[in-house]
Amino acid sequence: MTIHHRRNTLRKERAGFTPTLTVSAGFTLVELPVTISIISVLASVILTNVNSAREKARIGAGKQFYSATDHALGASAVGSWSFEQSGTNNTAYDSALGNNGTLVNGAQQVPASTCGLGLGGCLQLNGSDQFVGLPVFSGQTLLTDFTVSVWVNMQAHNPGGRTYIIDLRGNGPPAVQNTFSLILDNIAGVSEVHHYLAYSGSGHTEYDVPIKNPVGRWTHYALTRQGSELHAYVDGSPISNIFTSGSLALRSDPMSLANGGRIGTYSGAPSGGPYWLNGFLDEVRIYSEALTAYEIQQMYGEGASTHRVAEGK
Repeated sequence: MTIHHRRNTLRKERAGFTPTLTVSAGFTLVELPVTISIISVLASVILTNVNSAREKARIGAGKQFYSATDHALGASAVGSWSFEQSGTNNTAYDSALGNNGTLVNGAQQVPASTCGLGLGGCLQLNGSDQFVGLPVFSGQTLLTDFTVSVWVNMQAHNPGGRTYIIDLRGNGPPAVQNTFSLILDNIAGVSEVHHYLAYSGSGHTEYDVPIKNPVGRWTHYALTRQGSELHAYVDGSPISNIFTSGSLALRSDPMSLANGGRIGTYSGAPSGGPYWLNGFLDEVRIYSEALTAYEIQQMYGEGASTHRVAEGK
């Protein structure tokens, strides 16, 4: 090939043509940048499609876990808020025991087209003064074993670094003990799931577990307590219990719902601040039972392929 190429070049030189440099792949130096650009665009399209597929699989894994949890524990629900009354309705209806919440400062229940989760309407909070106040619970008010489940689409981290998703230490100060909170932190740029169990009298158990930045996407969170065991899940996958300094060993003290609570902010401030949620929230569930190890195993068995795709395996 080299001899043939050289002969062609000599013929062109004798005929008065300027030879064109070529590369071994057959592209001219003029064509090469165009080819590289096309390859780059194709790679970008492929990567976008892969990321989109993984995101759909991640959401699917969360939905599978949420659905299986609700199927297994639905009869034991003591609180179930789905936020389906979009418009000017200021009541967040509880379909479990009628513990209806009150939307404060213009908090909105928005339609499915705004939410984008595929589970109907949802709650939208502005991150500055809006929340849902929960009343003193009727019916069962003490939980020994329990599970909490919620979908959150945070639009921005709270400037103070802490966002309360659910706080059951009362609907206003003082923040009482003997109950629990679900929190999302952003400390020094690190996103964390932060759950807090406050025991009667004094003392608490809390932990911070680093997670992928949840801003701008729906994420499912679940917390289950059985006896003195605590387990948490993000999008159906278990996360480690990394306890903070000062935490007590896990205890089985009953958790109280007798003081009401708040969705989307902190219980212990008059106006709810400063730990507001900026974003969307949906399908809040509180069950008076824990997910058993067998039920969790069944969920993972049924959704194994979905989890593998979501994790990029």
